[in-house]
Amino acid sequence: MAPLGPNESERRRYERFAIQGNAFAVLLSDTPRLGQIIDISRGGMSFRYVDDAGAISDRADLDIFLLNQPVLMKSVAVRSRCDFQIEPRKSSTSETVRRCCVEFVALGPGHSYALDELLQHHTQSMT
Repeated sequence: MAPLGPNESERRRYERFAIQGNAFAVLLSDTPRLGQIIDISRGGMSFRYVDDAGAISDRADLDIFLLNQPVLMKSVAVRSRCDFQIEPRKSSTSETVRRCCVEFVALGPGHSYALDELLQHHTQSMT
């Protein structure tokens, strides 16, 4: 994360953490999409995905899981905060890769517990 300038302040309510290992989100919609989680916090997360059906809708549910493990969080309600195109890692690909930032909406007790476990055991601080 880039350092803040002298007249800037962090606007995020929760500290973001980088994911260690491979964590994924599956957007549960008419057109399901798989994305790799980039970072996560108590308030939301961001993930990258291959755009094959346009930008993600404003509200949706998603599942969160770790590679080779069962689903950690099922049907998490999220609200899209931003969705933008990013540069692909390999210049030879013609796929459009996007980054979507979502806010968690009304986490239940089971979701909160699973999120705490994910933050404690599968992340590292970005500061």
